[in-house]
Amino acid sequence: GALASQFTLVGANANAVGITTNGTNIWVANGSPRRVYKYTMAGGFLSSFPLTAANADPQGITAPR
Repeated sequence: GALASQFTLVGANANAVGITTNGTNIWVANGSPRRVYKYTMAGGFLSSFPLTAANADPQGITAPR
């Protein structure tokens, strides 16, 4: 699918520090709260998960395998 030219991040994902894709989904790392948000290629929100305390200052993200 083609990526939309832009999409709105979900409310709590307002402090993005990194973005990556595997061509199917998009993941956005957030600084505060420390979470990763998963979106469809069209920008639809799918899920999120918290980062551990060891990831106190996220600076980016790489695509999962």
